[in-house]
Amino acid sequence: MKLYKYRDFGNIERVYEIIESGRLFCSSITELNDPMEGSYGCQYLVGKKHEVSDLNGIPLYSTFGVWDQVKTGDPRMALIDKRVREMRVCALSRTYRSVLMWSHYARGHTGLAIEVDIPDSEKVLYKVDYVRSLSGLISHGPGSAIIETEAIKVLRTKTREWKYEQESRIITDSKYYDVPSVPMRILLGLRCSSTNEVILRKLFPKVEIRRMKQHPVNGRLRMA
Repeated sequence: MKLYKYRDFGNIERVYEIIESGRLFCSSITELNDPMEGSYGCQYLVGKKHEVSDLNGIPLYSTFGVWDQVKTGDPRMALIDKRVREMRVCALSRTYRSVLMWSHYARGHTGLAIEVDIPDSEKVLYKVDYVRSLSGLISHGPGSAIIETEAIKVLRTKTREWKYEQESRIITDSKYYDVPSVPMRILLGLRCSSTNEVILRKLFPKVEIRRMKQHPVNGRLRMA
């Protein structure tokens, strides 16, 4: 699967790291730009009470449904929260043609996108699910607490506001993910300077470098 990592030239070290070392940096959830990362609603199966998930130290929102008579919350929630904090994420996009992605993650089209090829069968690669609400994302009941599976479900689910990203993400315990094959090409944003293009071509003479082009009427992006 071809995936894209958007970057700006203010973080050229990460670009060099991907191209030369063939590895992707994986962030903890507190380093990601979505304040709801790691948040979820929990639906219980017996009793009745509301509980608040405060994964990042801030009350997020109440869970709903039924309660299982634990004073400070279901201990399985704490285990899921702990596992979510331990895991790391590398966010990638399945598209290089999104105007919004270039605007938000490549400093207003002045940056670049690195194309990598990761097999669909890669066990730590997950397609992000976009949902209307995170309430009831996790359902707890007798024998239902598979902590690893639930933690990954939390990390691979985001609200619909982020759907434009078309994200697939690496979810792992490691700080870096080794890309199975060398990056295929570098794409340059519409406003990438000629100076930065020259620098990249000198740094990476063996890597294909293409500029993006925009249709003058409908605004759609494609490789030049």
